[in-house]
Amino acid sequence: MITRLRGTWIFLFGVLVGVALSGIAVFAFMSIDDRQAREVFEKSADTVGAENAHTDVATPPLADRSEDAVSTVDPQPPETPTETDSEEEAFVDQYEDAASAWDALIAEFAGNLRLIRGEKYRLLIELATARQEEEGLNGIHAVGNSLLEDDYLWRSVLGSVLDKIVDTDPNYAFDAAISLRPDDKNDRLSWGVVNDWAEFDPRAAFARVLSIDFDTGLRERLLSLAMDRWAYKDPLEMLGNIDRVPKELVNRGVEEVFSRLAKRSPGDAAVHVGAIQDASGKQVAVKEIVDVWLKRDVTRAISWIRSSQELEGFRQEVLGRALKDIARTDPSKAVDLALEQPIQKSEIGLEANVIRNVSYYDIDEAMSLLPKVRLGATKVEVCDALAASLIGHGKVERALDLARELPEESRDRHHQRVVSLWARTKPVEVAEKIDKLPLGERKPRVAFNALIGDHLDLDLSNEQREKLKSKLTPEMLEEYEEFERKRNVSE
Repeated sequence: MITRLRGTWIFLFGVLVGVALSGIAVFAFMSIDDRQAREVFEKSADTVGAENAHTDVATPPLADRSEDAVSTVDPQPPETPTETDSEEEAFVDQYEDAASAWDALIAEFAGNLRLIRGEKYRLLIELATARQEEEGLNGIHAVGNSLLEDDYLWRSVLGSVLDKIVDTDPNYAFDAAISLRPDDKNDRLSWGVVNDWAEFDPRAAFARVLSIDFDTGLRERLLSLAMDRWAYKDPLEMLGNIDRVPKELVNRGVEEVFSRLAKRSPGDAAVHVGAIQDASGKQVAVKEIVDVWLKRDVTRAISWIRSSQELEGFRQEVLGRALKDIARTDPSKAVDLALEQPIQKSEIGLEANVIRNVSYYDIDEAMSLLPKVRLGATKVEVCDALAASLIGHGKVERALDLARELPEESRDRHHQRVVSLWARTKPVEVAEKIDKLPLGERKPRVAFNALIGDHLDLDLSNEQREKLKSKLTPEMLEEYEEFERKRNVSE
C-alpha cells in the first residue's frame, strides 16, 4: 500500500514539474513575441512621429492608448465618395442652378419618366427641394408641371418636398399643396400636409382648413382629419371649440371627442354631455359613453341611463340598445333589467326587443326566457317574434304551439299570423305538411298564400303546385289562375 502511494506521489510530482517547465517555455515564447510586437509598434510610432513632425499632432505614448488615442495612431481611412455620388455631383456641377439641372434631368428621360428610379430618383428629389428653396412656390409649380405625365412621380416627389417644409412652415406647405392641380391628385398632397401638421398643432391645422373656400368634399375630409387628431391630442379643447365645426361635421367631431374621453373614464365623459347643444350630437356622445361603460360596469351604466337628465327624450332608445348589448353575453340579466323598467306608452315592455334579438342567434335561449315576459301586449309581441324565428328554423309546429302561452282571446290571431307567414316564406314546406297540421278552415288560404309566395323563386314542383291548387276553393282557384295569366303575360 505504501509502495503504491509512493509511486503515485512520484508520478504526480513528475506531472507538476512538466507543467512548470511548459509554463516557463510559454512565458519565454510570449515574452519574445511581446518584445517583437513592441519593437514593431515603436518603429511605427517613430515613423508616425516623423511624419507628424511637420504638423502639430502629437502621437500618444503606449501607456496612453485609450480608445481615442488608438484611433489617432491607427486612424480609419476617411469615407470616400461613392462613384454614384461623384456622378451626381458632376451632373449638378455642369449647371448654374437647380432649375437648369432639373430641366436637363427631365430632358434625359423625356417621354419615359417612369424609368427614373434608384439614384436618379434620389437626385430628382434633391433638385426639386433645391428648386423650392431657390424659387419658392414657382419652383414647386415648375416641378409639378414637369412630372404631369407620371402620377407616381408627381405625388412622391412633391410629397417629399412638402414633407420637408411642413415642420417649419406648415401654412406655406398647405398653401403650396392646395395651389397645385385642383383635382384628386392634390387631395393626397393636402391630406399629407394636414396629417403631419395636425400631429403637432391640430387646432391651427383645423383653423387653416376651415378658412379656405374650395372643393367641399376635400374640405370636409381635411377638416375631419384635423378633428380626429385634435380630439386624440386634447379632446376637451376640441369640445370647447365644437361650435366652430361646420354643422355637417358636428356629429363626427362629437364622436371622436367622446370616444377619446370615454376610453379614459366613461363617468368623467358623462359630465361633459351637457356641453353638446345639438340633439343629434348629444345622442352620438351618449352612445360613445354607453358603449364603453357597459364593458366596464354594467350597473353604473344602466343607473346613469335611467337617471341622467341629458337623456330626456331618447332614454328608452338608449336603454333598449344597452340591453341588446348586454344580452349578447348575458340574456337573462338583460331581461331582468328590462323588467325593472316600467312599460311606456307603447304598452310593450323592453324585454320584447331583448328576446327578439336573442332569437336571431339562439332560438332555444330565447324560448327559455318566455316565462319571464310580462302579460298583455308584451307577451303577444314576444310570441310573434319567437314564432317568426321558429318558422325560419323549420319548426312551424312549435310556432303554432306558442298560442298556449297566450290568453284564449289571442290564440286565434296567433294561429292566423303563424300560418300566413309560414305560407308566404316556406311554400315547399307547406306543400309537404298541409295535410298533417290542424289548419281547419284556414287550409285553403294557407295553400293560396303558398302558391302566391312561390311566384318569385318557383321552388314548388309541378306535383306540389297541383296538390296545393286542389286545396283551394273555386273562388280562390279562379283568382290564382288569373294571377298566373298576368304573370305569364308580363314575362
